Amino acid sequence: YFFLTLEEIRRSNNVMTGVLLAQDIYPNTLLPRALAGMFKGTGKKWSITFYRLLTGSNLASQHELLSLSLVKHGLLMLVYRCLMQSIVNSPRYNNVNTTCDQLETFAFESHPRCYIENGFCTDILLSDQCQNLVCIGNEIFTDRDFYSKQAIDQMTRTAASCSSRISTFLLDARECSLNSPDHALVAAIRNYLDCNERAFDFIIMLDSSGSITSTNFERMTNFVANILLSNFTIGPNDTRVGVICFASSPSIVIPLGSINTYSQLATAVRDISYTSGGTNTAAALDLLSTAFATARVSEGIPRVAAVFTDGMSNNAAATVQSAQAVHDDGITVFSFGIGTGVSNAELIAIASDGQQGVFTISGFSSNTFQAVLIQLRVSTCASSTESETGKEIATTLPKGSSRLLVYVFPSMGMTLKIDITVGNLVVRGSFTVQNPDVLTQDFSVMSNGNDIDYFISPELYIQSTTDDDDDGSRRRRQTSMPNVYLSIAGLNDINSFALNTTFGDTTSPRPDCSGICKLKLLRMTCEERFRRDDLNFGVIRSSHYLLTAALIKMIG
Repeated sequence: YFFLTLEEIRRSNNVMTGVLLAQDIYPNTLLPRALAGMFKGTGKKWSITFYRLLTGSNLASQHELLSLSLVKHGLLMLVYRCLMQSIVNSPRYNNVNTTCDQLETFAFESHPRCYIENGFCTDILLSDQCQNLVCIGNEIFTDRDFYSKQAIDQMTRTAASCSSRISTFLLDARECSLNSPDHALVAAIRNYLDCNERAFDFIIMLDSSGSITSTNFERMTNFVANILLSNFTIGPNDTRVGVICFASSPSIVIPLGSINTYSQLATAVRDISYTSGGTNTAAALDLLSTAFATARVSEGIPRVAAVFTDGMSNNAAATVQSAQAVHDDGITVFSFGIGTGVSNAELIAIASDGQQGVFTISGFSSNTFQAVLIQLRVSTCASSTESETGKEIATTLPKGSSRLLVYVFPSMGMTLKIDITVGNLVVRGSFTVQNPDVLTQDFSVMSNGNDIDYFISPELYIQSTTDDDDDGSRRRRQTSMPNVYLSIAGLNDINSFALNTTFGDTTSPRPDCSGICKLKLLRMTCEERFRRDDLNFGVIRSSHYLLTAALIKMIG
């Protein structure tokens, strides 16, 4: 039965038969756990989303454009089949050392590719007034549970992998009413794609070896100057750029932040000379620490590098070793393989996030470079700065700008202490989503004219990273070394602050008092509860809190 089940998954369009057989016959084996990554939780919600959208089930009256003709083309089954084949064709599936959680994670990570290949970008994203996304946000992902947050985050990141035409549609879709509460998912995706307000320090590494040729090197520098850099806000307080060229040896041809206007920077990049020679990628990676010597790490600004190469390095082992040292230093690296002569294994080793940080380009034409532009721009803007508990971050943010920070979450919890000299901030946090927003946050706190003194408790971590299995049991979804991701956004025109973090609960105790003082503290407690409920769940849960607040507001 097990063999036939696998064959059913491999060959048949009726993949649900394979799912049910596998779950009934072998409930505790690898296959059902892998299928859980597809159909349970996030996969289940994705599947429900596609089923409802593509069949019009329960939603046909609201979304008549999503007709049954999509189902007749087998789109839903193609998505299911792609996910199944990703599982059973993976080397992980046949590896006896693969754990159930590893296989389930692999299945989950296969979703974006399968949905993009089978209509997500066109049939779902492209709709009048963004009605399909509005439908998904308001009728599918409504619980704000663990899997809903994961699915929303995955949808947002998947949109960045669609063609530039799709991204342009979402960025220019004025009719989508982004300020409407019903359009929160549309606004989240748009904000993710439109990341010009986020500053970072960026080193571009250009392969100038003999295999590139002078003509292709000129095409590459023209792409960087004319297209890539024009998509970022260049300036001393925004994105700063430096360039390393490498062949037999590397050199810093434009120091980081030495040119602070786009026009001058573009001219300097176009004027970079082609050198020819070998491909000493390891030495170029070793030079990154020097190139980032003036980076703004103390301000919480991430260091990002992009490596463009068309071939294999002179010493693969040295390249892997140098890349690991760069990753250990907290530098986010993306790798671009141009043409057919690249080593995918090296590209994966160079990229900080493995395969997810690798971009492949078929050639040196402007169209092929343009195809990955949105993905690179969004990926660089979404990079977090690794920080340590006890290390101060001090910076100034304009309105709408933000900092993304990541900490190793200590077992005793941690306290955020933010001294705000000017402006107001909102801090959104997540234990699983690297770029938390109002839809994916596990917690949030606003300054409201005060400093922020907030304890992130171990209980909050457990609650946020535990999900309910179908049998009613609860299961943890995190590793032994969890992270906490913070997004700190400025709300006023100018927002200056210093962030310090401590181990455990070091929040300042409230003074012991009586009478009017106690009533005012009660008012503060209720208002804090309102903000938390409103931000995390969209509604105030209990009406008696509202009555209490109305009464104590009279106290002043």
